[in-house]
Amino acid sequence: MPSVRASPRASRARPPALRRLVRVAGIAVIAGFAAFALLLLAVRYVVFPRVESYRDTLAERLTTQLGQPVEIAALSTGWDGWNPKIAIHGFRVREPIASGSAVVLDLPEVDLVVAWTSLPLFDLRLKELAIERPRLAIRRDRAGMLHLAGIEIDPARQAEASALPEWLLRQPRILVRDALILWNDDLRNAPQLVLDRVQFRLENRFGHHQFGIRGTPPAELAAPIDVRGDVTGASPRDWQKTSGRLYVRLDYADIAAWKEWLPLPVPIASGEGAMRLWFDFAAGQATGLTADLALADVKAKLGTDLPELDLSRLSGRAGWRVDAPDQEFFARELSFTAANGQVMPAMDFSLTLSGAIDGGESGGSSSSTASTSSRCARLPPSCR
Repeated sequence: MPSVRASPRASRARPPALRRLVRVAGIAVIAGFAAFALLLLAVRYVVFPRVESYRDTLAERLTTQLGQPVEIAALSTGWDGWNPKIAIHGFRVREPIASGSAVVLDLPEVDLVVAWTSLPLFDLRLKELAIERPRLAIRRDRAGMLHLAGIEIDPARQAEASALPEWLLRQPRILVRDALILWNDDLRNAPQLVLDRVQFRLENRFGHHQFGIRGTPPAELAAPIDVRGDVTGASPRDWQKTSGRLYVRLDYADIAAWKEWLPLPVPIASGEGAMRLWFDFAAGQATGLTADLALADVKAKLGTDLPELDLSRLSGRAGWRVDAPDQEFFARELSFTAANGQVMPAMDFSLTLSGAIDGGESGGSSSSTASTSSRCARLPPSCR
């Protein structure tokens, strides 16, 4: 088949407007690279050498905005590839002088890697925010008010518009390494709770937030705690619209000991072992809870007029989920051994309550079957 070749005359007939457009585009690309190179030189030789001179000015402005004394020991600069990097050393927030001026937030090192997308967006955007070895004190007073880094927060009120939380949720990656968190609860009159070696990672993508937290409580309370979350629609100003799932892993926990800090649904005298929890929520409301349990020496009262439940072993999966106006309670491969040695074989059951959510006409159904396998057999031997 003969090939078709473009006529030289057709090539010469190319519209002059198209040639001008190509020429302008080429000039724009070259100008863009030149502007970027000049900006790099300006940041390196003009901005960075003067960063340290703004240290006191920055501390004063933060003190005015927070209403708390702010200290900054030093500022330094560097590069992360092509991205500018600023390191803040010795960042501290203290209580007001009238309150004793105790340190409520101590950040030995904060690294900010600035993204070049800050220029077209006219907003400070970070490629990464990393905080090393922070120390944070959180307190709840007798009126139920939270005090975080010297800032008072009322949990009963909707969060007011705040630039800092909204800005943090726009950053693609936030890392916290080796944090120390101190929790003081005056409302429950509980002893101080210390969570050490806390690792935190938050990834933000277009309103989708994934995070993970791992920390070490006192050894007598639990093994290191692992918490992960996948949340959409999170906003400090309208948290009621959030939805997602939380996952909590405990390889060992003394459940009864946690009653000092957590409001347990039933009075628990004793109980220790391993747990895996999945918590689902939507529109700011709980929609489901699933728990894999392998507990020993469980003593609890399910009601004031009921005898104490005394089990030497409890294992299996139990949960609750809601699909308005119905809700379901269920168990899978649930088994227990009573303190007197009586054994209940593993079984499955479910209980569905119709109309239990909206207050309408209620009804329900239930079912139960025996199970031939035990879920606890797949957990570590120390959990059984």
